[in-house]
Amino acid sequence: MLVVQDVLHPAEMTAAVESLADETTSSLRIGVAYATAPGIHLLLPRLRARVGRRWRQIRKTILVSLDYGYTQPQALQELADDPDCYEVLVARPSVLGRSGLRPSAAFHAKVYLLDRGDVSGALVGSANLTDRALTINTEAGYWITDATVASANAAWAQLTADSAPLTAALLDQYVQLRPSIPHERAHVLALTEVDETAPVTEAVLAGSTAPAELHTFWEAIEAGVRPPSFDHLWIEAGPMTSGGSHNQLELPRGGNRFFGFEFSAYGDEHEVIGQPVLVAGGSVWIDRPLTWHGHNRMERLNLPTQAQGGYDYAGSAVLFTRTPVGFRLEVAAWESPLAVSWRNASLQLGTTYRLGQAGLRVCGLY
Repeated sequence: MLVVQDVLHPAEMTAAVESLADETTSSLRIGVAYATAPGIHLLLPRLRARVGRRWRQIRKTILVSLDYGYTQPQALQELADDPDCYEVLVARPSVLGRSGLRPSAAFHAKVYLLDRGDVSGALVGSANLTDRALTINTEAGYWITDATVASANAAWAQLTADSAPLTAALLDQYVQLRPSIPHERAHVLALTEVDETAPVTEAVLAGSTAPAELHTFWEAIEAGVRPPSFDHLWIEAGPMTSGGSHNQLELPRGGNRFFGFEFSAYGDEHEVIGQPVLVAGGSVWIDRPLTWHGHNRMERLNLPTQAQGGYDYAGSAVLFTRTPVGFRLEVAAWESPLAVSWRNASLQLGTTYRLGQAGLRVCGLY
């Protein structure tokens, strides 16, 4: 299946790779041209969560090039030092002997392989192991779930044929050479629209309207916005102080309509609106009540608790994605590249709103 990502369809590369991991994963192999620390921080913990307790035991190999000095030394050092035990390979290390770290033929592969028994899943395409490539850049890849491990092994052997294990001496040499190529690297960057090794930050949201100046979600509905016509709804969770398990997410008035309900009896009573089907990882919940609380004039959705296989929601962005079997639940720290990419999609569409008249928390559709 072809997977395409852009600013209006963010983090499709992350989702595609993440979907290939589960508790049966037996090995991970990533081969990319460039890697950055933010890219590693984004993807690898999500894969670790999907694999679970066996993560440290499975073989994990990261192949990366040093061409042009794009790969961050910090990323290599963190992988080498990680207690999860990554095997780090350097593609064509002979580039260290070339002026400006410019190869005669660049290593430009982007391959993510996850094996399960004798079957291998793969994403092969344009995305490097950087937070921009995994969230907001326009990228494309082919997502495969049923390749044979034999074919994956053959491809991996070809990719790694001229590679060497990362050593302290090799990393030190790279660190020494990298600052000496600012002019060459600037020339390379001038030929591209975006430096994909620059991290995704709040600067992406520089055009955002101050929350106090936004319309509320309900005002947008009254003006004609139809939540069911969007595939994604994200909500700023805030401190999540409601409920003993801190799992009661406050939705904007009208939020129920994204989930297919038509509730509008906004009186003073407590009303059960429905129970949307929620999906996260390998779990499905059909008993999570979405309710109207008349006393505080808010809709609330009881999310799965951590004990039930859910998440710690405080200080996060919570994303719901429409799927054929329910609504996929994802959680990311509010300032993380993943959450910023969701928020940026709504910014581009002009579909960012305040939850309600009181407070400055926001939500968005895309």
